[in-house]
Amino acid sequence: MMPKWGALLLMSLITGVAHSSEPQIFGWLEHGEIEGIALDFKLDTGADTSSLDARSIREFDQDGKHWASFVVPSAADGEAHRFERPIVRYALVRGAGGSERRPVVRMTVCLADEQYREEFTLNDRSKMSYPVLIGRSTLQHMHAAVAAERQYTRQGDCAN
Repeated sequence: MMPKWGALLLMSLITGVAHSSEPQIFGWLEHGEIEGIALDFKLDTGADTSSLDARSIREFDQDGKHWASFVVPSAADGEAHRFERPIVRYALVRGAGGSERRPVVRMTVCLADEQYREEFTLNDRSKMSYPVLIGRSTLQHMHAAVAAERQYTRQGDCAN
């Protein structure tokens, strides 16, 4: 069995991240916020790009740029939050059902008192267990490692 520090070193080598400090350890499920909306996050090292449960996705052009309008449902407050964001790129997402092209937008994420501006694919995740999937690119920016046996390890105040 590999010691915990060995697993963290291996994670750093695999992701190509070299930091002088130890990575933050998170559980595979965490509470967080996206643009102030409290949501449960599934941290998934098998996904490259993070994904957000977005409904009523509509793409449009504004000032010569591609934009997306979408609604993010919140189980916590029962509200549907509408957003409009520029599309920064499209991601080809492959899964068991084939592949599809999804718009990617930047959103502000808060996890354990830290805020990050990250990319999210927009997709209806209503049939999924968790509304937010945090992928490897976001985990790398957070300098985070995931402990598969842990859940909800961080209590933070995202209002800062």
